[in-house]
Amino acid sequence: MQVLRSRTSMLSTLYKFAARDGIPSLWSGLSASILRQATYSTARFGLYNSLSHQLQKNGTKPSTTSTILCAGIAGGLAGMVGNPTEVVLVRMCADGAKPLAERFRYPNPIVALYRIGRDEGVKVFGRGLSANVARSVLMSMWSSAALVRLLGLGVVLISGQMFRRLRRMRRRRG
Repeated sequence: MQVLRSRTSMLSTLYKFAARDGIPSLWSGLSASILRQATYSTARFGLYNSLSHQLQKNGTKPSTTSTILCAGIAGGLAGMVGNPTEVVLVRMCADGAKPLAERFRYPNPIVALYRIGRDEGVKVFGRGLSANVARSVLMSMWSSAALVRLLGLGVVLISGQMFRRLRRMRRRRG
């Protein structure tokens, strides 16, 4: 997220932040970013697997449309699950841009979650929810559609299982 607009170079900005707030300030918000990614990604992959397994119960392969819809639903639900950590991420990253008196100074995202919920109420975790869910749905559907399209064009992503299948096919041929 871009908090400030500036024409200075990245290295110049890094130097200014390090000089003003210390070198550790360059990593402020990293723990919140990791927590957000962990909650969102884990929820998205878990929900997608559950939804796709439900579609495969009758033994048929899901269509491209149903695969993309599963990805969209999983992405939207994961966006809802991950929204509280998104709020924390935005606050921790934007803290350095505020005057000293107005900073939250959260030491880590867990404390930030607790303090936000305690001091401001859990409704705050709904800020930006609609935009976050919309982004999550679109990004999940787009990545799913792109993957289905790539696989449909014969571009194969080599995983362990796929690698074993390819090896077996080569043995049969020659």
